[in-house]
Amino acid sequence: MEWVLWRCGFDGRVLSWDALALEAGVDVSGRTVRRHLHQKDYRRYLACQRSWVAPALAQTRVRFAREMLAKYPTPQHWRNVRFSDEVYLGFGSIGRVWVTRKPEEAYCPDCVQQKKKPKEEEDSARVHCWAAIGYDYKSSLYRYHVDNATGKMTQKVYIELLNQECLS
Repeated sequence: MEWVLWRCGFDGRVLSWDALALEAGVDVSGRTVRRHLHQKDYRRYLACQRSWVAPALAQTRVRFAREMLAKYPTPQHWRNVRFSDEVYLGFGSIGRVWVTRKPEEAYCPDCVQQKKKPKEEEDSARVHCWAAIGYDYKSSLYRYHVDNATGKMTQKVYIELLNQECLS
């Protein structure tokens, strides 16, 4: 059974106890598999998730971070900086999965769930929210609506939200 976990990577790690026994060619119940693997310190954990980021965007983010660190080198410099982000809360199966691993294997590549590249299509069952944080600062959470096909916040909506935050 350990061979299946090691050899099959992520696909092996997400198998149920019963499916793991079947894949290993062992005629035992899932409870027996669980008891045996628990003795070897294997447990079921929610897989860590990593988002897909385009390589060019990752390089741009690193370059920006280095520029900002040069511009604001001390913690005092960052007290007037605000960070904002938007989030989409949707309905449907996002699919958190459980993996079989040992406690020290949390970030093993076989135990991390990779999110798929985002689709550029509108999801009518989404709620869009925006907020900002900073040193000793937390904005309200704002819901907003966009009329584009990608579901991304437009500059017009962003300016409206900033104006609302300034007035509150």
